[in-house]
Amino acid sequence: MVMRKDTLTPAELKYVLKLGLECPNCHGMDNLYTEGRVQTDDGNAWQSIDCGSCGATWVDTYTLTGFTDLDLTHVKEIAHA
Repeated sequence: MVMRKDTLTPAELKYVLKLGLECPNCHGMDNLYTEGRVQTDDGNAWQSIDCGSCGATWVDTYTLTGFTDLDLTHVKEIAHA
C-alpha cells in the first residue's frame, strides 16, 4: 500500500501540475505506460507507471476529491421512531 504524503517535493509538484502527463525523469510525454489497474486500500489509491523512453518507473498516488451522480431513485425511505 502507498501512503499519501502531506507535502510535495518540487519535482512532485511539477509532476502534479503537469497532470502526470510527463515523465518526472526525462520529461518525455509520448511513452508513458500504466502497469495494471489502479489499486485501492483504506482510502488510498495508486498505480505503477513506467517511461518507455528512459526506463524510469514510479507510482502515481491519487486523492479522493468528492463524488458525482448520486442516484437516490431506488433508496427506500427510512422510518423514524
